[in-house]
Amino acid sequence: MERECKKLLGIAVLGLFTAASYATPQISSTYTFEPNKPVTINNPLFFSISASCKISVANPVTLHGVMLKGSGKLNGKNVGSGLDEIVNNGDVMSISASGLAKVQITNTGSDTVTADCSLGKSSTKAYEKYQFFNK
Repeated sequence: MERECKKLLGIAVLGLFTAASYATPQISSTYTFEPNKPVTINNPLFFSISASCKISVANPVTLHGVMLKGSGKLNGKNVGSGLDEIVNNGDVMSISASGLAKVQITNTGSDTVTADCSLGKSSTKAYEKYQFFNK
């Protein structure tokens, strides 16, 4: 009986540790891009990050991005010295940026764009390690 209880307790503890390792909190930010007003976004971390952003906009508009520092990609395309991307309501954009990167994004359309962005799972785990070591 005692052996069975220890075995069940061991399984329960293992289950809790496994569940805790997968219970990664979501790190997110919302960005608003008003027409013809440049917005600068920084990656303050020393490592590259990836994120996905869900777009909300009344009508399709073009976002123009320029890397000011480092490198970045939007839907797999290098932003570099300039990239134009047409966005529609409900689009989900894939974004990646090198460590300490800085990008300037300008909405060249006439409607305000909102982007609800969440870090990818590997970026979230790396961010948590960064926070832990920089307390």
